[in-house]
Amino acid sequence: GMCNIPIKTEDIVLAVPATHWLAGRQQVNLNEAAKEPFVGFKKESPFRETTDELCRRAGFVPNVVCEADESKVVIDLVRSGLGIALLPASLVDQDETVRRVHIRRPPARRTYYLTWKQDRYVSKAAAAFRDFVLRHFSDWP
Repeated sequence: GMCNIPIKTEDIVLAVPATHWLAGRQQVNLNEAAKEPFVGFKKESPFRETTDELCRRAGFVPNVVCEADESKVVIDLVRSGLGIALLPASLVDQDETVRRVHIRRPPARRTYYLTWKQDRYVSKAAAAFRDFVLRHFSDWP
């Protein structure tokens, strides 16, 4: 079977331009942003599925005005004032142009897993990498 070990969980936040009406807020309920234009990842992206589901749980379908492949491009689009974005907190460096706003409701988190097939051969390099990641991120022995 498959072995799935959670290695890291992080918050998903709203990235907004510094001039945006939400920029001064520490945290919001996501439905407060329901009428906003959003920029996001392309539909095929697993993270996009996560954020669409998050908006559904908040009671709305996001008005996505622009899609991109890379988080850096998404952030640049936010910076330019085109829209706001849902992103993993670690990708949003707050500066004078972009603000990170925490989402109170619904719970907005993403968990990253290390996954491998238990019955498949794992090279020494892959096993060493796996063990390094597990030691680095978890309480795994």
